[in-house]
Amino acid sequence: ILSVSGGSGDGKIVYSIVEGSDLATIDENTGAVKTIKAGGSFKVEVKKLGDTRYLDSDPIEATIQIDHAEQTGFKFVN
Repeated sequence: ILSVSGGSGDGKIVYSIVEGSDLATIDENTGAVKTIKAGGSFKVEVKKLGDTRYLDSDPIEATIQIDHAEQTGFKFVN
């Protein structure tokens, strides 16, 4: 799960994949990676929405790398 802190006001924090959405999906409310479809990297954008007193924040981005895992327990069975 990605987490962010800071900012002013009561605006909602939203997460979205801005590059590599074919590799994974995330929960837009929590930042939790929901589905990994393939190895590679994808870029997540996070911003805090404005409220009655504050404008939307500038977005921040993070790149997440998903590496292929080694297969284990693969063998011939007679």
